[in-house]
Amino acid sequence: MRVHTTACRYGLLVAFAQALRAPAPGASVRLGARRGAPRFGARRVALGAYAAPAPELALPGDTLETLPGHVAAAGGCAALTLACVARDAALLPAGAAAAALAFGLFAAELFSGVFHWATDNYGSLETPVFGPACAAFQGHHGAPWTITYRSTANNVHKIARAVIPLVCLSQLLPPFLALAASVMFFGQVCAQEAHKWSHVPPSEQPGAVRFLQTRGLALSVREHGLHHSNPYGAHYCILFGALNPWLDKSNVFRRLERFFYERTGVEPNCWKDGPRGAALRDIALGRLEVARVEGAAPPVAVFDDVAEAAGDAAAAPRRAAALARSR
Repeated sequence: MRVHTTACRYGLLVAFAQALRAPAPGASVRLGARRGAPRFGARRVALGAYAAPAPELALPGDTLETLPGHVAAAGGCAALTLACVARDAALLPAGAAAAALAFGLFAAELFSGVFHWATDNYGSLETPVFGPACAAFQGHHGAPWTITYRSTANNVHKIARAVIPLVCLSQLLPPFLALAASVMFFGQVCAQEAHKWSHVPPSEQPGAVRFLQTRGLALSVREHGLHHSNPYGAHYCILFGALNPWLDKSNVFRRLERFFYERTGVEPNCWKDGPRGAALRDIALGRLEVARVEGAAPPVAVFDDVAEAAGDAAAAPRRAAALARSR
Protein backbone atom coordinates (compact mmCIF):
# COMPACT_ATOMS: atom_id res chain seq x y z
CA MET A 1 0.00 0.00 0.00
CA ARG A 2 1.35 3.36 -0.98
CA VAL A 3 1.05 5.78 1.92
CA HIS A 4 1.64 9.48 1.37
CA THR A 5 2.91 9.99 4.90
CA THR A 6 3.09 13.75 4.98
CA ALA A 7 -0.36 14.24 3.49
CA CYS A 8 -1.85 11.63 5.80
CA ARG A 9 -0.23 13.08 8.90
CA TYR A 10 -1.30 16.64 8.33
CA GLY A 11 -4.39 16.21 6.15
CA LEU A 12 -6.22 13.89 8.52
CA LEU A 13 -5.29 15.86 11.63
CA VAL A 14 -6.25 19.20 10.08
CA ALA A 15 -9.59 17.87 8.86
CA PHE A 16 -10.24 16.27 12.25
CA ALA A 17 -9.32 19.39 14.20
CA GLN A 18 -11.41 21.68 12.03
CA ALA A 19 -14.41 19.35 12.12
CA LEU A 20 -14.41 19.44 15.93
CA ARG A 21 -15.97 22.89 15.63
CA ALA A 22 -19.05 21.45 13.93
CA PRO A 23 -22.39 22.27 15.55
CA ALA A 24 -24.39 19.23 16.51
CA PRO A 25 -27.00 18.25 13.93
CA GLY A 26 -30.39 18.01 15.63
CA ALA A 27 -32.20 14.72 15.91
CA SER A 28 -35.55 16.44 15.44
CA VAL A 29 -34.82 17.53 11.88
CA ARG A 30 -37.69 16.86 9.48
CA LEU A 31 -37.31 14.61 6.46
CA GLY A 32 -35.62 16.53 3.69
CA ALA A 33 -34.73 19.49 5.91
CA ARG A 34 -31.34 21.12 5.70
CA ARG A 35 -29.30 20.00 8.68
CA GLY A 36 -26.49 21.87 10.36
CA ALA A 37 -23.12 21.00 8.83
CA PRO A 38 -19.46 21.32 9.70
CA ARG A 39 -17.71 24.54 8.80
CA PHE A 40 -14.35 24.21 7.10
CA GLY A 41 -12.87 27.70 7.06
CA ALA A 42 -15.40 30.07 5.49
CA ARG A 43 -17.22 27.36 3.57
CA ARG A 44 -20.40 25.83 4.95
CA VAL A 45 -21.54 22.53 3.47
CA ALA A 46 -25.15 21.37 3.60
CA LEU A 47 -25.04 17.73 4.68
CA GLY A 48 -28.82 17.64 4.70
CA ALA A 49 -29.50 19.15 1.29
CA TYR A 50 -30.70 15.75 0.10
CA ALA A 51 -33.82 14.05 1.51
CA ALA A 52 -32.25 11.92 4.21
CA PRO A 53 -34.49 9.59 6.21
CA ALA A 54 -34.97 10.38 9.88
CA PRO A 55 -32.16 9.12 12.12
CA GLU A 56 -32.61 5.86 14.01
CA LEU A 57 -30.55 5.23 17.15
CA ALA A 58 -29.51 1.63 17.87
CA LEU A 59 -28.13 2.03 21.40
CA PRO A 60 -30.10 2.80 24.57
CA GLY A 61 -29.28 6.29 25.83
CA ASP A 62 -27.59 7.34 22.61
CA THR A 63 -27.96 10.94 21.48
CA LEU A 64 -27.24 13.08 18.45
CA GLU A 65 -26.50 16.13 20.58
CA THR A 66 -22.91 17.26 21.02
CA LEU A 67 -22.19 17.46 24.72
CA PRO A 68 -19.20 19.14 26.40
CA GLY A 69 -17.87 15.73 27.40
CA HIS A 70 -17.86 14.66 23.76
CA VAL A 71 -15.78 17.66 22.73
CA ALA A 72 -13.40 17.16 25.68
CA ALA A 73 -12.86 13.48 24.87
CA ALA A 74 -12.33 14.02 21.14
CA GLY A 75 -10.13 17.09 21.53
CA GLY A 76 -8.17 15.62 24.42
CA CYS A 77 -7.48 12.43 22.49
CA ALA A 78 -6.24 14.36 19.44
CA ALA A 79 -4.01 16.63 21.57
CA LEU A 80 -2.60 13.72 23.57
CA THR A 81 -1.82 11.71 20.45
CA LEU A 82 -0.17 14.64 18.71
CA ALA A 83 2.00 15.30 21.78
CA CYS A 84 3.02 11.65 22.09
CA VAL A 85 3.79 11.34 18.37
CA ALA A 86 5.88 14.53 18.48
CA ARG A 87 7.76 13.30 21.56
CA ASP A 88 8.50 9.88 20.06
CA ALA A 89 9.49 11.35 16.69
CA ALA A 90 11.97 13.67 18.41
CA LEU A 91 13.72 10.60 19.85
CA LEU A 92 14.13 8.96 16.45
CA PRO A 93 16.07 9.75 13.27
CA ALA A 94 13.86 11.31 10.61
CA GLY A 95 13.81 8.17 8.49
CA ALA A 96 12.88 5.96 11.42
CA ALA A 97 10.12 8.35 12.49
CA ALA A 98 8.68 8.33 8.96
CA ALA A 99 8.83 4.53 8.87
CA ALA A 100 7.06 4.32 12.25
CA LEU A 101 4.36 6.69 11.00
CA ALA A 102 3.84 4.62 7.83
CA PHE A 103 3.75 1.39 9.84
CA GLY A 104 1.24 2.92 12.25
CA LEU A 105 -1.04 3.99 9.38
CA PHE A 106 -0.85 0.52 7.86
CA ALA A 107 -1.67 -1.05 11.23
CA ALA A 108 -4.53 1.42 11.74
CA GLU A 109 -6.10 0.43 8.42
CA LEU A 110 -5.74 -3.28 9.20
CA PHE A 111 -7.03 -2.84 12.76
CA SER A 112 -10.10 -0.97 11.51
CA GLY A 113 -10.93 -3.84 9.18
CA VAL A 114 -10.46 -6.64 11.69
CA PHE A 115 -12.41 -4.80 14.39
CA HIS A 116 -15.21 -3.98 11.95
CA TRP A 117 -15.40 -7.61 10.79
CA ALA A 118 -15.48 -8.88 14.39
CA THR A 119 -18.17 -6.50 15.63
CA ASP A 120 -20.30 -6.92 12.50
CA ASN A 121 -20.34 -10.69 12.82
CA TYR A 122 -20.10 -11.59 16.47
CA GLY A 123 -21.49 -10.46 19.80
CA SER A 124 -24.44 -8.35 20.83
CA LEU A 125 -25.27 -5.54 23.21
CA GLU A 126 -24.88 -8.00 26.10
CA THR A 127 -21.30 -8.95 25.12
CA PRO A 128 -18.87 -7.87 27.89
CA VAL A 129 -16.72 -4.84 27.10
CA PHE A 130 -17.40 -4.81 23.35
CA GLY A 131 -21.21 -5.06 23.51
CA PRO A 132 -21.94 -1.41 22.62
CA ALA A 133 -19.55 -1.58 19.66
CA CYS A 134 -21.18 -4.79 18.40
CA ALA A 135 -24.66 -3.31 18.70
CA ALA A 136 -23.58 -0.06 17.04
CA PHE A 137 -21.93 -1.68 14.02
CA GLN A 138 -24.70 -4.21 13.51
CA GLY A 139 -27.45 -1.62 14.03
CA HIS A 140 -25.72 0.70 11.56
CA HIS A 141 -26.64 -1.65 8.71
CA GLY A 142 -30.32 -0.99 9.34
CA ALA A 143 -30.04 2.81 9.25
CA PRO A 144 -26.67 3.75 7.78
CA TRP A 145 -27.69 7.39 7.20
CA THR A 146 -27.98 8.07 10.94
CA ILE A 147 -24.23 8.57 11.27
CA THR A 148 -24.42 11.61 8.97
CA TYR A 149 -26.46 13.45 11.60
CA ARG A 150 -23.55 13.37 14.05
CA SER A 151 -20.96 16.07 14.61
CA THR A 152 -17.36 14.92 14.75
CA ALA A 153 -17.20 15.06 18.54
CA ASN A 154 -20.47 13.16 18.91
CA ASN A 155 -19.34 10.61 16.34
CA VAL A 156 -15.92 9.76 17.79
CA HIS A 157 -16.09 10.46 21.52
CA LYS A 158 -16.67 6.83 22.56
CA ILE A 159 -13.68 5.60 20.59
CA ALA A 160 -11.60 8.54 21.80
CA ARG A 161 -12.27 7.61 25.44
CA ALA A 162 -11.00 4.09 24.78
CA VAL A 163 -7.98 5.31 22.81
CA ILE A 164 -6.69 7.76 25.46
CA PRO A 165 -5.45 5.10 27.93
CA LEU A 166 -4.10 2.97 25.08
CA VAL A 167 -2.01 5.87 23.76
CA CYS A 168 -0.73 6.47 27.29
CA LEU A 169 0.25 2.82 27.69
CA SER A 170 1.99 2.84 24.31
CA GLN A 171 4.51 5.28 25.75
CA LEU A 172 5.97 2.39 27.74
CA LEU A 173 7.25 0.93 24.46
CA PRO A 174 10.47 1.89 22.66
CA PRO A 175 10.04 5.14 20.66
CA PHE A 176 9.56 3.45 17.26
CA LEU A 177 6.83 1.13 18.51
CA ALA A 178 5.33 3.85 20.72
CA LEU A 179 4.92 6.19 17.75
CA ALA A 180 3.47 3.45 15.55
CA ALA A 181 1.07 2.32 18.29
CA SER A 182 -0.13 5.86 18.97
CA VAL A 183 -0.85 6.39 15.28
CA MET A 184 -2.60 3.02 15.06
CA PHE A 185 -4.87 3.74 18.01
CA PHE A 186 -5.71 7.30 16.99
CA GLY A 187 -6.28 5.95 13.50
CA GLN A 188 -9.43 4.29 14.84
CA VAL A 189 -10.78 7.71 15.81
CA CYS A 190 -10.02 8.98 12.31
CA ALA A 191 -11.55 5.82 10.81
CA GLN A 192 -14.85 6.46 12.54
CA GLU A 193 -14.97 9.98 11.15
CA ALA A 194 -13.92 8.77 7.68
CA HIS A 195 -16.72 6.23 7.98
CA LYS A 196 -19.24 9.00 8.55
CA TRP A 197 -18.15 10.99 5.51
CA SER A 198 -18.29 7.85 3.33
CA HIS A 199 -22.07 7.98 3.83
CA VAL A 200 -22.36 11.56 2.57
CA PRO A 201 -22.78 12.05 -1.21
CA PRO A 202 -19.67 13.58 -2.81
CA SER A 203 -21.57 16.69 -3.91
CA GLU A 204 -22.43 17.40 -0.26
CA GLN A 205 -18.91 16.95 1.15
CA PRO A 206 -16.55 19.73 2.26
CA GLY A 207 -13.60 20.29 -0.03
CA ALA A 208 -11.09 18.91 2.47
CA VAL A 209 -13.00 15.65 2.81
CA ARG A 210 -13.41 15.27 -0.94
CA PHE A 211 -9.68 15.98 -1.36
CA LEU A 212 -8.77 13.16 1.03
CA GLN A 213 -11.24 10.71 -0.51
CA THR A 214 -10.24 11.28 -4.12
CA ARG A 215 -6.58 10.72 -3.23
CA GLY A 216 -7.12 7.55 -1.27
CA LEU A 217 -6.32 9.23 2.05
CA ALA A 218 -9.81 8.59 3.47
CA LEU A 219 -12.47 5.97 2.87
CA SER A 220 -14.45 6.86 -0.24
CA VAL A 221 -18.20 6.76 -0.73
CA ARG A 222 -17.97 4.14 -3.45
CA GLU A 223 -15.57 1.88 -1.56
CA HIS A 224 -17.71 1.76 1.56
CA GLY A 225 -20.89 1.43 -0.51
CA LEU A 226 -19.58 -1.97 -1.57
CA HIS A 227 -19.76 -3.12 2.05
CA HIS A 228 -23.39 -2.09 2.48
CA SER A 229 -25.03 -4.99 0.73
CA ASN A 230 -26.02 -8.29 2.24
CA PRO A 231 -24.38 -10.37 3.51
CA TYR A 232 -22.01 -7.54 4.57
CA GLY A 233 -19.12 -9.94 4.13
CA ALA A 234 -16.41 -7.79 2.55
CA HIS A 235 -14.83 -4.31 2.38
CA TYR A 236 -14.37 -4.01 6.14
CA CYS A 237 -11.49 -1.51 6.38
CA ILE A 238 -12.83 1.99 7.02
CA LEU A 239 -9.81 4.27 7.36
CA PHE A 240 -8.50 4.32 3.77
CA GLY A 241 -10.14 1.20 2.33
CA ALA A 242 -6.82 0.45 0.61
CA LEU A 243 -6.37 -3.01 2.14
CA ASN A 244 -9.85 -4.20 1.23
CA PRO A 245 -8.98 -5.67 -2.20
CA TRP A 246 -6.19 -7.80 -0.75
CA LEU A 247 -8.10 -8.89 2.35
CA ASP A 248 -11.17 -9.84 0.33
CA LYS A 249 -9.46 -11.59 -2.58
CA SER A 250 -7.28 -13.62 -0.22
CA ASN A 251 -10.33 -14.68 1.81
CA VAL A 252 -8.67 -13.70 5.08
CA PHE A 253 -11.99 -13.20 6.84
CA ARG A 254 -13.44 -16.47 5.54
CA ARG A 255 -10.43 -18.27 7.00
CA LEU A 256 -10.90 -16.52 10.33
CA GLU A 257 -14.59 -17.41 10.32
CA ARG A 258 -13.81 -21.06 9.69
CA PHE A 259 -11.16 -21.04 12.43
CA PHE A 260 -13.58 -19.77 15.06
CA TYR A 261 -16.51 -21.86 13.79
CA GLU A 262 -14.55 -25.10 14.05
CA ARG A 263 -13.53 -24.29 17.62
CA THR A 264 -16.69 -22.69 19.00
CA GLY A 265 -19.52 -23.72 16.70
CA VAL A 266 -20.56 -20.05 16.38
CA GLU A 267 -21.50 -18.88 12.89
CA PRO A 268 -20.77 -15.27 11.90
CA ASN A 269 -23.73 -13.09 11.01
CA CYS A 270 -22.66 -12.86 7.36
CA TRP A 271 -23.26 -16.62 6.95
CA LYS A 272 -26.90 -16.25 8.01
CA ASP A 273 -27.98 -13.59 5.52
CA GLY A 274 -29.91 -15.41 2.81
CA PRO A 275 -28.45 -17.32 -0.14
CA ARG A 276 -25.49 -14.98 -0.40
CA GLY A 277 -24.62 -15.66 3.22
CA ALA A 278 -24.97 -19.39 2.60
CA ALA A 279 -22.51 -19.04 -0.28
CA LEU A 280 -20.00 -17.34 2.00
CA ARG A 281 -20.44 -20.18 4.49
CA ASP A 282 -19.69 -22.75 1.80
CA ILE A 283 -16.65 -20.79 0.64
CA ALA A 284 -15.33 -20.52 4.20
CA LEU A 285 -15.81 -24.24 4.81
CA GLY A 286 -14.19 -25.19 1.50
CA ARG A 287 -17.39 -26.47 -0.10
CA LEU A 288 -17.51 -23.86 -2.86
CA GLU A 289 -14.68 -22.62 -5.04
CA VAL A 290 -16.46 -21.07 -8.03
CA ALA A 291 -16.64 -17.27 -8.15
CA ARG A 292 -20.41 -17.03 -8.59
CA VAL A 293 -23.37 -19.29 -8.03
CA GLU A 294 -27.01 -18.67 -8.78
CA GLY A 295 -28.57 -16.30 -6.26
CA ALA A 296 -25.35 -15.94 -4.30
CA ALA A 297 -22.37 -13.62 -4.12
CA PRO A 298 -18.64 -14.26 -4.42
CA PRO A 299 -16.36 -13.64 -1.42
CA VAL A 300 -15.75 -10.13 -2.71
CA ALA A 301 -19.23 -8.63 -2.55
CA VAL A 302 -19.12 -6.24 -5.51
CA PHE A 303 -22.69 -5.60 -6.59
CA ASP A 304 -23.01 -3.09 -9.42
CA ASP A 305 -26.33 -1.58 -8.44
CA VAL A 306 -25.16 -0.84 -4.91
CA ALA A 307 -21.80 0.50 -6.08
CA GLU A 308 -23.44 2.89 -8.50
CA ALA A 309 -25.92 4.11 -5.92
CA ALA A 310 -23.19 4.59 -3.33
CA GLY A 311 -20.99 6.58 -5.69
CA ASP A 312 -23.84 8.78 -6.81
CA ALA A 313 -24.72 12.05 -5.12
CA ALA A 314 -28.39 11.10 -5.11
CA ALA A 315 -30.67 11.02 -2.12
CA ALA A 316 -30.24 8.50 0.68
CA PRO A 317 -33.58 6.79 -0.12
CA ARG A 318 -32.24 5.86 -3.53
CA ARG A 319 -29.26 4.21 -1.87
CA ALA A 320 -31.60 2.42 0.53
CA ALA A 321 -33.69 1.20 -2.40
CA ALA A 322 -30.59 -0.20 -4.07
CA LEU A 323 -29.69 -2.05 -0.89
CA ALA A 324 -33.22 -3.42 -0.66
CA ARG A 325 -33.03 -4.73 -4.23
CA SER A 326 -29.81 -6.58 -3.40
CA ARG A 327 -31.51 -8.56 -0.64
